[in-house]
Amino acid sequence: HITAKVAAKKDEPGVTFHSFPKDLEKRKIWISNTKINDWEPSKNSRLCSKHFEACYFYQTDTQTRVRLLNGAVPTIFPELPKYLQPKK
Repeated sequence: HITAKVAAKKDEPGVTFHSFPKDLEKRKIWISNTKINDWEPSKNSRLCSKHFEACYFYQTDTQTRVRLLNGAVPTIFPELPKYLQPKK
């Protein structure tokens, strides 16, 4: 779910929202994987945790926040046809 394009359920248990990377190369990969043509995420755009494999998450020391690892790449987009699925 991309909050700039799709209304996501913010109160869904276990779902977290993550900003697009500031690093331009990583950002390009994230944008490419969403398969949204002619779209650039704003500073408020977020991608929900459902688009990331479990291996990309860690919890902070306080165990209250879930974060993405630095190399996280969104690869789960079940709404896309198989031929458009990002390579893992």
